[in-house]
Amino acid sequence: MKEADRIELGNLCPEVVDSIFSRIPLKSLAKLKSVSKTWCNFIEHFRRRNPPTTASGLTIVLKNLNRNLRNPEFQESTFLRTQEGQQGFFSTHACIKGNFPVRLINSCKGLLLYAANDGLSWAYYVCSPFLDQCLALPRAHSITRLACASLALDGSSKENFRVLCFFLKEIDFVRGTIGCKIFSSATWDWREFQATILNTDLMLKRDFDVAHLFGPSVFCRGRLYWIWSLCMLVYDNEAEFFKLIPLPSKAEEGNYGRPLDMLSQLLWESDGSIYFCYQMNERLCIYKFIGDDEVMDQEHGRYSSMEGCCMWQFSHFVTLKEFLWQEFYGTVNGEVKKLRAKCGIKPCGFNQDLQLLYLHVPPGTIVAYSLETRELEQVWACGEFKGNYAIEKILPFLFKSVNLFV
Repeated sequence: MKEADRIELGNLCPEVVDSIFSRIPLKSLAKLKSVSKTWCNFIEHFRRRNPPTTASGLTIVLKNLNRNLRNPEFQESTFLRTQEGQQGFFSTHACIKGNFPVRLINSCKGLLLYAANDGLSWAYYVCSPFLDQCLALPRAHSITRLACASLALDGSSKENFRVLCFFLKEIDFVRGTIGCKIFSSATWDWREFQATILNTDLMLKRDFDVAHLFGPSVFCRGRLYWIWSLCMLVYDNEAEFFKLIPLPSKAEEGNYGRPLDMLSQLLWESDGSIYFCYQMNERLCIYKFIGDDEVMDQEHGRYSSMEGCCMWQFSHFVTLKEFLWQEFYGTVNGEVKKLRAKCGIKPCGFNQDLQLLYLHVPPGTIVAYSLETRELEQVWACGEFKGNYAIEKILPFLFKSVNLFV
């Protein structure tokens, strides 16, 4: 390091500066590059010497499109992608025994939730891919009850988990309740109950569509979150009640009440906070959920919402035009080709550690967009595997070993 550069960096030795920078989040570190040319060069060298690490990744569900198969759904498998470019393969059918198709419906902190039905009732399976473990839960409910199922893991040493099912056709608007069943690994049984759902008046809005419950759920600090039409649905895992919260897009000028493309929306958890991404015209807007507070009305034994405590904070936006001119190298039918991201781009994940926004480019490519460098890079493609596959679903996944048999 030159003497002038050392003076600008506080006359500290490189080892001390490295130690300081290693404690700064990537997003903040990127902003410090604008301080001066010296800071910019040093941070870029630091980044190359000390690339950030992450335990976050994606679970990619593939579906075999071979029409010659009697039942293509039996070919559904899950592929995992890690930061280092390694891939793990978890075969659903090798782990879950049975003659019925199974579907991946949710993920939570290293666990996957699958569902299958025999024509009469739904059964759920919780799997730990890293340890190749799978637990078959007791039969849950009849297929005639339209349910949304989600997985919650408290992360304690006992690794207890819960599976929540709530039934979309069992909403009582007068009482403000919804029918639910919840499974606990601690008791190993299902319990049925009526859960309170706050702000049901939002469901009576003109453009609210009850059928537009967009999954999967996101679990954060003891709560589950979903996108439900024009709102975010929140479930408190301990108090066992739901609450509807308007999404930030409703407050946008000229867009109040306008239904959005469900596939262009995404919720994710990062650093203990919830983020919401949606497409508005020619840009992707990202908001951070500040939080909401409930106060207990002791006299009437109910929860009430504190007005003004529910807040969304604008984080940043990405102009879709930035994607249209950028080219990247991708794999198509086993051959590496130069590709260009065209229309139909959908957000499918975000990595806070790396400041990467993952995008699904139809039909079968996933690219990462760096919020720091504003560059695209392919991270996965169906063409890397032999066979006629298509991406059916993409879920966030935390690469950690969760022992289901402790």
